[in-house]
Amino acid sequence: KIRYRRYEPDQPDVSPCTLETKISSVEGRYKTSVVTSTLSDPSNHYLIDNQYGICRPRVTVSYLRSYFVLDGFRLTLDRELQYQGISMNGPTFTVIDPCVVIEVKGPHNIPIDLLNTTFPWERVRFSKYCQAVDLTLLNPLT
Repeated sequence: KIRYRRYEPDQPDVSPCTLETKISSVEGRYKTSVVTSTLSDPSNHYLIDNQYGICRPRVTVSYLRSYFVLDGFRLTLDRELQYQGISMNGPTFTVIDPCVVIEVKGPHNIPIDLLNTTFPWERVRFSKYCQAVDLTLLNPLT
């Protein structure tokens, strides 16, 4: 996964972006992060990847995130999700998603029963990026 991330979306013209690359391999998963210049107009920006060639942004995802710690678990709560498609001519339209996403992270050796007892919620796989692509590029009228 290759993405640009900005932690201060209220100031897009002055806040720097981080280019993140997440890699999954037989040794495990890891992420690299490199601070790069500002990204005020994503439609005119691209990067060249050794595997994929020229990569251009297709969507932007923005949300508000809150952090919590409970009984040794780290929780992130994402709300006010907004997805915007990007074409070669610039941004298209914005979709507001009413979902609230909670991610729970704990120690690697935590028993799954303890996790299920502490957080008895239904678990679903959710990708903000996939949701953005689906709602703005694949099914823009739904």
